[in-house]
Amino acid sequence: MQEHQKENRYKGGFTIPELLVALCLTAMLLSFFLQCFFTVSAQYRERSALLELQDNLMLAAELLTADIGKSAEVLECDPEKLTLQQTKVVEYSLGRDQQAEEHFYELEGNILYRRENNQQTRQPMANFIKTLTFSYLDQYGRHTALPEEVRAVYLSITGEWNGRELCTKRVIRLAGAMYL
Repeated sequence: MQEHQKENRYKGGFTIPELLVALCLTAMLLSFFLQCFFTVSAQYRERSALLELQDNLMLAAELLTADIGKSAEVLECDPEKLTLQQTKVVEYSLGRDQQAEEHFYELEGNILYRRENNQQTRQPMANFIKTLTFSYLDQYGRHTALPEEVRAVYLSITGEWNGRELCTKRVIRLAGAMYL
């Protein structure tokens, strides 16, 4: 009868060493899964930030390409600002991002602004632009500082996040211009 009672006593639950081993294994598995989760989350944020940066650079390049391609002339040869003559005057320049704290991740840079006909307000076109550089080319592809000689614009746009720099470069011909 005593043997039967001993058997029943052990069938009813776990011993303290068994509970401790189970808790240690659970804690190790939980820490492993949490580490995996944090790693995947960081990779997702990095990938999202780089994709947004790339999208913004491509958007800026497309907008500039469209406007330069429709323009008859460049009004001034400024390496940091583009002023074009279409049926209206269009100006592109960089400015500070006033809402930088509202983004899901930190991307530093400026906003590409577009202003038409000397409007008081500028329209934001793309975010997180680190540098925007224009070079002006004559009909033979040589650099020029004279607006009346400009036949194409060399555009370089860069953005940076977490030490990685992305760059978009293009040469865009003015509307109706003879260029190599």
